[in-house]
Amino acid sequence: MMSGRSDKELGTFFDQAMRFVKHYAFGYQLEGPIYLLLDNSSI
Repeated sequence: MMSGRSDKELGTFFDQAMRFVKHYAFGYQLEGPIYLLLDNSSI
């Protein structure tokens, strides 16, 4: 899915993914840092 993408496209993807994760965590009021892993899971 990510092969052949430019650095800008990858940056945009990860930026949007982190925004989603932050809003999701905020909605559930989770405490502590959030990390996006390379397998697209979040912890």
